[in-house]
Amino acid sequence: MNLLFLCTGNTCRSPMAAAIFQKEAEKHGLTASVRSAGLAAAAGEPASSNAVEACREIGVDLSAHRSRPVTAADLVWADLILVMSPQHAAVLTQAGFPAEKIRVLSIADPYGGNLQLYRSCRDALAARLDSLAIQLKEDGAHGGN
Repeated sequence: MNLLFLCTGNTCRSPMAAAIFQKEAEKHGLTASVRSAGLAAAAGEPASSNAVEACREIGVDLSAHRSRPVTAADLVWADLILVMSPQHAAVLTQAGFPAEKIRVLSIADPYGGNLQLYRSCRDALAARLDSLAIQLKEDGAHGGN
């Protein structure tokens, strides 16, 4: 299964989500390919320092991450597109991508916030992504996607 995590700038939520999901997938024995990108991302920016620190605290390394804008190829590649807000989903559905391929995680943007805000974002992502990994594992075991 190919999962694409999307946010706005690809320096906070989506790289955190992709890296945390990889950890959760390994924990649950789920095989998945993961990418992250941004709907309005500049190319080549590092993850925010607070995102790097918040993830480091749980054993997830974002230090090598560099932002990138989403491409049409990413959207076609993805079996499931995980967006951070309903607004991100609306952009994709208005562009013609099927709603059944999109899942909204509803994660507030911590951009510009302090480390505690990033920790809260990380913890919300971890909880949702642990549940997602379990669901995808069960769906796969029952012949679903």
